This record gives sequence, structure tokens and C-alpha cells, in this order.
Amino acid sequence: MKLSVELTQEKEFRIRSGKNVFVCQHVEDPEGRWRGLTPVEIFIAALGSSIASCALNYCELQSLAAEGLAVGMEWEMEPTERRIEKITGSIHIPEAVTAAGREDEFMSAAHTSEIYHTLLVKPEMHFHPTHETEKPEGEALLHFVGAE
Repeated sequence: MKLSVELTQEKEFRIRSGKNVFVCQHVEDPEGRWRGLTPVEIFIAALGSSIASCALNYCELQSLAAEGLAVGMEWEMEPTERRIEKITGSIHIPEAVTAAGREDEFMSAAHTSEIYHTLLVKPEMHFHPTHETEKPEGEALLHFVGAE
């Protein structure tokens, strides 16, 4: 799997994965606007949406309506280091899951998220410098090697 993260002239990062493109900002633009999520917000959003996706998959496999499914995410930064210290999530259980008495199974399924499990076991990571003047389409500029 590959994706690329490229700095644009607007001092934003354009993230490409296959045909999907979105913007990431690390500071406000000169007019004080935010046109994209920050890297930390993208990280938290990836975790929350991965958990929600696993919960939705459970509902679909069990033929339970998923209306009302929502995941809320909060985080705190460690005050003296550049890292997230605490992540708290809340999962709104769909009414159909509650009516079927399957809350425990639903929560177990939500915790099968690949991103959740990656955070539990520190993955091996490598970053390789490149001096290419032209970047091939889809070539990863940030390389992540998963834990083995």
C-alpha cells in the first residue's frame, strides 16, 4: 500500500492515495483560515473512522440496522513532548444492536480496528530520504513498515 504527502505552494500538504486526494494543514493560512485537518486530527479521525467501520461491518454481518452509529473522539497532548498522551472515544450504539441485546459483541467488533491494534503494538517504522526531482504518481514519500 502506498500514499504520497506533498507540500503545495499554498503551504498545505496534498495527500494522495490512489484516486483519493485531501488536504492537510499544519498552520492557519495567512487569512487565518483552516482548509484542512491538522496531522493530529487526521490521525485521530483515522482511528475513529476505523473503529466506526468495524462497528458498521458487525451490524451488516448481523443484519442489524446501523442508524445512529457514531464515534466521538477526544485527545490530549502531552505537555512537554510532541505526542498525544491520551485518546478517549465514545461509541453510540445503534438502537437495533441494543434491542437485540448485542452490545458486548458490538463493542468487541468495534475494537477489531487495524489502527486500534497498531497503536497497541508499536510498529516498526523507517523513513528513507529521497532527492528525486520528479516524484512518480503514487510513490510513497513517507514509508511505514508494519510490525511483523
